[in-house]
Amino acid sequence: MSTHHTSRRAPRYLSTKEHYMPSLFPNAPFIDTHCHLRTTLDMAVQKHCVSESEVPSVQSMTSTFFPPEVEAVVDVYCDIPINKEWEVLADKDAWAANAWVGEYYFTMGCHPHSAKFYNDAVEAEMGCALSHPRCVAVGECGLDYKKSQSPHDVQRKVFARQIDLAVSLDKPLVVHTREAEADTIEILRAHLPREHRMHVHCFTDSVAMAQTLLSEFPNCVIGITGVITYQTLETTTELLKTGGRGLLGRLVLETDSPFMVPSNCQRKKRPVYAVSHSGMIPYTAVRVAELLSSSTAQGVSAEEVLDITRTNARRIYGL
Repeated sequence: MSTHHTSRRAPRYLSTKEHYMPSLFPNAPFIDTHCHLRTTLDMAVQKHCVSESEVPSVQSMTSTFFPPEVEAVVDVYCDIPINKEWEVLADKDAWAANAWVGEYYFTMGCHPHSAKFYNDAVEAEMGCALSHPRCVAVGECGLDYKKSQSPHDVQRKVFARQIDLAVSLDKPLVVHTREAEADTIEILRAHLPREHRMHVHCFTDSVAMAQTLLSEFPNCVIGITGVITYQTLETTTELLKTGGRGLLGRLVLETDSPFMVPSNCQRKKRPVYAVSHSGMIPYTAVRVAELLSSSTAQGVSAEEVLDITRTNARRIYGL
């Protein structure tokens, strides 16, 4: 008996020029409240969808990929050791000289995966970044019991410590929470003042958790990424369907780039997008509008989603 082996070709990713995405809604500015620009460039190069010689820096990547409607980005630093590129990107003269698209802001924190490496020296180094005027928040930080790359007790201690840091600096808190609902809520209740500004990033947990956070913390917003376009994301889909127009004032849009390319901007045939980036935010807005509209006769447009979430982002981050 003979055995026939079939081979599947790896997808051919889009070239540098093909990653540019003209906005679906020209003249409708928007803000990406959570992205990882250095990681996006590194992954794009790794997957051979951009040439390192053609796009050698984060600044050149953003001017190549992003449409002018990207009004601002919030670039998130949360790994240890801390990447020093924030010092270059946050420099006003370098930013202007490299034709940056939109406004650049960043956050500084310790991801729960890296909690086991957190110590006084790391916090001191974070403090240097947090004192910069373009550093607008502490985080992302929190609990991740799905992957558990740091012990849970260590995650809880480091999360609480960073909440205290955010409160002492009067900076917003960016929260990462995965399969740790009870502990996340308990620690927030114990350490975060009710009125403190908070962005719960890439929300994928239960509707009940979202409702608790929104009720108990009036300056909390829920971050929605391109994962909302996936059929597998039932909980956040239900949250938007039941929340309707009234929920829109508590949402911000984000990419978490280079991860979670929105499915509604992927091509049905190859080539495909290898990374997500801030230019894809309007595709997330389209899906958010569809879901919010499903429970209201008045309906919500994607342009409204872009406008109101932009206002929410500026309010929470003080942009």
